[in-house]
Amino acid sequence: FNEDTVYWTYLGIPAARRFFFFQAEDGIRDLVRSRGLGDVYKSQSVASTSLAPAGTGELLPAPRRTLHLHIPAGNSYEPKAMAIHPGLDRVYIRTDHFQVGQGLVTAIDLASTQVVAVVATAPDSASDGDMAVDTVRDRVYAVNAGMATASVLDARTLGIIGTLPDVGLLTLDEAGGRVYVAGAESLRVLDAEGFETLAQVPLPGCALWLELGLNPAAGRLYLAGRCPDGNRLFVYHAADLAQLVSVPLSGGPESLVVDQAGGRVFVALNGGSNSLVSMLDADGRLLEERDEGRWAGRIGLALDDDGRRLFMAHESYTDNHVTVIDPLTWQRMTIIPLLHSPYSLTWDAHNGRLLVSHLSLIHISEPTRPY
Repeated sequence: FNEDTVYWTYLGIPAARRFFFFQAEDGIRDLVRSRGLGDVYKSQSVASTSLAPAGTGELLPAPRRTLHLHIPAGNSYEPKAMAIHPGLDRVYIRTDHFQVGQGLVTAIDLASTQVVAVVATAPDSASDGDMAVDTVRDRVYAVNAGMATASVLDARTLGIIGTLPDVGLLTLDEAGGRVYVAGAESLRVLDAEGFETLAQVPLPGCALWLELGLNPAAGRLYLAGRCPDGNRLFVYHAADLAQLVSVPLSGGPESLVVDQAGGRVFVALNGGSNSLVSMLDADGRLLEERDEGRWAGRIGLALDDDGRRLFMAHESYTDNHVTVIDPLTWQRMTIIPLLHSPYSLTWDAHNGRLLVSHLSLIHISEPTRPY
């Protein structure tokens, strides 16, 4: 890579809670050593910020340091999907080089924020498919949405192990050694070692499948989509894919996250005029529904590792923020203001941080665990 430009800015703000921002500047820079893909890179900056302690008023981030580096970003609205390998302390990000229609996976070391590797997966200019990490087998799964396939990569080297056909959505049971995939017409469970099909059932006749989630502890698989009779959540028995129930949703599903320990499912919905977030139990019964106000963009969801905080990313032109909710009381804990529109959220349990991807800017925010 070209030499990084590093400079630091310190502000006298109490470091009670710290945030980290990985933000791309507008400039586009070519990589000196091309990988044969015509790689295009954006100049990135990393700014560490602190927030005033709780009770001192609004939590406004202020920069403490900035680090410029070159992170592969493509030249499009990326990154979207992210997945973390805590053992390797890496985040894997779905990026692309849309000028040549090439989907990429970028691995970044979380400690140094340096790019570890970039690998081409498939000629997929969208690159907005799911990502998942199997920490037991050191594998990364990247769904190529435009090709309806999933690339399986070695988590350490990013060498491609294989390609799974007919994949639109994907989720993992790492401990159980299973891979769950929703394709064009069927729902399948595969063996995580050799990818043999263990069970397969036809999908209901819905127009668009949007989210897939799993609770191995409860033995439940969740599939959300838009169907002729409205938006629905289907609950399956994870072992044999027997359908247990079909639940109507109050809007179009935008994001889904499963609280395995608490036995709950959270679904962000586009309710038309308003954004909604539903909380259901493990069997799909509605427990609570929260109105998040006028719909202005997709809401991304994430949970911390003990299920005590639900993070909601609000994408808006004028009010970008992450709302933190206590799932037990369903009350708002705080609001984290953001400078740019967030898209996807990923909880880093190893470091106690939240990663937020921002469309266009390749901007990742990492709030630490509050003390």
